[in-house]
Amino acid sequence: MVIPQRNEEPLMTGEELARRPDLHCELVDGRVVPMPMTGYVHGSCEANLSFFLGLWARQTGRGIVMVGETGLYTRHDPDTVRGTDALFISHERYDRRGPYTFLDVAPELVVEVYSPDELFGVG
Repeated sequence: MVIPQRNEEPLMTGEELARRPDLHCELVDGRVVPMPMTGYVHGSCEANLSFFLGLWARQTGRGIVMVGETGLYTRHDPDTVRGTDALFISHERYDRRGPYTFLDVAPELVVEVYSPDELFGVG
């Protein structure tokens, strides 16, 4: 009995993803998952949060704030890279990052802004 082979694309690494010209996606278990653009309410929430979180980080000197779908490895082999709306990482953890394009050290805080449709499973 012959078992048919699945014709799937080979798995992608996080570094291969970083070289793609269209980074409006995430990588889940080595597979590209397209991500839709966000709306203006989402952008406003992200901007306000990052402003106050960044202000606190600068005033205390405790670490760094990153926004704008910063790539974050959540798994290797196969790679999963998620885009974060905002994150805070201490200087100590940031100094432990590896040579990757995307952040490979767990931040102290990761923020994901959800739209009402995402919260209630609509759409």
